[in-house]
Amino acid sequence: MKLYSRNLDGIVYPIRAIEALAEKYGKEKKLFHLNIGDPVRLGMHTPRVVCDAAAQQILAGKNFYSPSNGCVEAREAVARFYNERNIHIMSDDVYMTSGVTEAINLLYLSLFNRGESIALPRPYYPLYENLARLYSLRINFYDLDENGYPDIERLERSMSKKTKAVVLINPNNPMGSNLNKKMLDEVKETVLSRGSILISDEIYSEMAFDGNMSYAQAGSEEDRVITLGGISKSHRVPGWRLGWAVFGRDKSLNKLRENFEKLLQLRLSSPAPFQYALPHLLFDRAFLRPYMSALMKNAAIVQKRVRETDALSVNKIDAALYAFLKMNWRQKSSSFVADLIKNQGVVAVPGSGFGREGYFRIVFAGSRDDLEEAMDRIVAEADKKYMA
Repeated sequence: MKLYSRNLDGIVYPIRAIEALAEKYGKEKKLFHLNIGDPVRLGMHTPRVVCDAAAQQILAGKNFYSPSNGCVEAREAVARFYNERNIHIMSDDVYMTSGVTEAINLLYLSLFNRGESIALPRPYYPLYENLARLYSLRINFYDLDENGYPDIERLERSMSKKTKAVVLINPNNPMGSNLNKKMLDEVKETVLSRGSILISDEIYSEMAFDGNMSYAQAGSEEDRVITLGGISKSHRVPGWRLGWAVFGRDKSLNKLRENFEKLLQLRLSSPAPFQYALPHLLFDRAFLRPYMSALMKNAAIVQKRVRETDALSVNKIDAALYAFLKMNWRQKSSSFVADLIKNQGVVAVPGSGFGREGYFRIVFAGSRDDLEEAMDRIVAEADKKYMA
């Protein structure tokens, strides 16, 4: 008798798995950890006003279990967040979760039976693909173009009558692209016209560089859209594990909601003090402006350095804190990332982990000086491979 489950055979989370190789070489040289999307670890610390909001709730005794679907104050704050963007959400549509990660997991368990079909963008955030394999789903991919935008014909081909849900990540991780309203409406119409659910991952919605964010949720009675959001990256509190899922009110989602609520009850609640802090910080954009300005400048550094070499290419970065760099030579991305760590001390994530070979992802949060040095090292290693 084997005292373990084989369900996790082949399950790898590349963003953290690469750390094992980094640890091996980290004793010999300074490492630039550009693999994990944690701005705090990279020196972009949590604003004092955000910390104070949580501290006040902890000291006020809000350290108990919240209701499983989230405290009323947090759900009302999320509803207000969308209503201020002309999306008519009610607090009962909102479910507070321990980050978007938990929301994705609970959605899969609530929605799918083994062998059923899901359509994922490629490149994708690795959790979506790994959970689909863990729960034995049938995965169909629709490829994003070189700018990080979905091609409607590819999307249509990825769907069948049995496709229960389509995932959209906007703004995109790993490419940093951001769909305009016309593009988003085309995706939504294509998905909903086939009878599927659109799962719109909008965790980076507050991090669109130009402030022009298009939201998938309409909040109408006919809407079969489930929106995922949170404050981990925008408010620089990834360790808080505070996110949400917003359900459309189409009657076809009623049983799915029941399932989701059952799972929320089984896991008790998401962290209460941070939920109670949410109404006090979700609408304060003062600290967000300098943060986004710094990220925009960092994105410009990445794009400038890439333009200066023939070895690499990158799409225009419109949001978030990631760049997905194309390798203009033939080498497996996992092999190049290993060389990058060994030779240059820069930790990145191979594109194969996001479903697209010939690329690698970096995180450009952190100080300008560190990023410039890291980019010098990346370009040096890429030039060496390209000219070999």
